[in-house]
Amino acid sequence: MSDYQPAGDASTDKLMSILSYLGILLLVPLLTGAYKRSEAVKFHLNQGVILALVGIIGGLILGTVGAVLPFLGFISWLWSVAILVLIVIGVLNAVNEKLAPLPVIGGYTILK
Repeated sequence: MSDYQPAGDASTDKLMSILSYLGILLLVPLLTGAYKRSEAVKFHLNQGVILALVGIIGGLILGTVGAVLPFLGFISWLWSVAILVLIVIGVLNAVNEKLAPLPVIGGYTILK
């Protein structure tokens, strides 16, 4: 028996959807073109890209604020916890094959 999985296979799509939320691993579905074969992967990849951008930009801004005003450094920690919570929500949505947008940031679209 072969381990070959054709394009659009449900288990491959689920894996690609999960990888979309895991930081740099979102490059796997992006560079392999998996999002072109599956609307679910495209949806989760879009959510993952938005989450990564928001996390990086917010982290840079809050890290700078924390460096200038050390007593506000806990805000950066809270930001990290919030991003982690959104990652968990996204992965759970992908595992359960839900196309539910992430809270607060999920209404935006980058990938058309």
